[in-house]
Amino acid sequence: DNPDTDIFGANVYNRYLQTRAVSKLKQVVTQTATVSLTANSSPILDTNAWTYSHAVELVANDAEHYYSAENIQSILVCTGVYNHEAYDETSSINHGHRDMIIDPELKKPKYTVEHVLDAVKLVYDIEQFH
Repeated sequence: DNPDTDIFGANVYNRYLQTRAVSKLKQVVTQTATVSLTANSSPILDTNAWTYSHAVELVANDAEHYYSAENIQSILVCTGVYNHEAYDETSSINHGHRDMIIDPELKKPKYTVEHVLDAVKLVYDIEQFH
């Protein structure tokens, strides 16, 4: 319920996840292109290296499937600290660490609801959990 910390943190993490997804896509494209280029030459196949590499890839993909978020959607619940009448969205005051990103867009929630129950219902709808 605080755009300067909670919403900011969720949006920074979401930006990180999106950057990581793009980075991973570029890595897959690069690896695919490299395999295509080397496939035309006569490869020397080390089956132990391939097996190890393949096993690591399977474990990494499996772990990422179960333990990784694709995105984070910030929900501002208007209880507690936040008061929409008193909050100044245009304020440039930064109480964060000097190395933190200063971007006013990061303080804007994806969703705003009045009550915690509304937030829970929204999450259920977003996640299609019924």
